[in-house]
Amino acid sequence: MISIITICKNNLLGLKKTIDSLRKQTNINFELIIIDGNSHDGTVEFITSLSSLGFKVKWISENDKGIYDAMNKGISLAEYQYIQFLNAGDSLYSKESMLLALKCIENSKFDMYKFGYFYDKHYVERNSFFFLFRHMFNHQSIVYHKKCFEQYAYNIDLKIAGDYDHFIKIINHTRIGYFDFSLIRYEGGGIAEDRKNLSKTWRERTYSVLSTKNKSIKNILIILFSFAMVNIRKIWY
Repeated sequence: MISIITICKNNLLGLKKTIDSLRKQTNINFELIIIDGNSHDGTVEFITSLSSLGFKVKWISENDKGIYDAMNKGISLAEYQYIQFLNAGDSLYSKESMLLALKCIENSKFDMYKFGYFYDKHYVERNSFFFLFRHMFNHQSIVYHKKCFEQYAYNIDLKIAGDYDHFIKIINHTRIGYFDFSLIRYEGGGIAEDRKNLSKTWRERTYSVLSTKNKSIKNILIILFSFAMVNIRKIWY
């Protein structure tokens, strides 16, 4: 029922960690799609050696145009109705994670299922006006219905804020269900978390809001405040 998409490049140890957490799941009603960016650290050899996992594995290894190009490739290969992105190095929180996620999906009808995640502690996120000034949802703790990508794919011209761009475009017609238990363990260290990318992150976010067809008051206010937030955000962290 869930297609798990893992993107990686020269992160063999991280990929092993991710797959190890999938091996331990009590419910294996999912497929794994590995999108590798032409790694040269033994990743391809490791993938080809995988056997007896109990779930379907599909993979490609080739050059790409960045993170969001790789994610789009994964979406195009997904067979199941729901999609989760679990990057190399991240892992499912417990052996019951898939079982609990599937129960939530079976007992409700949302377009996006937002779960908690564990980093240095348990985090619970909810979409709100002020939340979007500081953050984007932790991407790995979301399970999307596939239709969330029917009208809008990820913009491969964006290198950091492609997930934010996608969220802004679909939010007004997307039903979100919130579930407070941790679905994943987040490794951290993503490109958007690097302070040297802070200005570029906000430039891309501002571009996303300006270019969206959704011209709601909410988005206009995000534009007005985002410039100030470049500096204010530094104080908050």
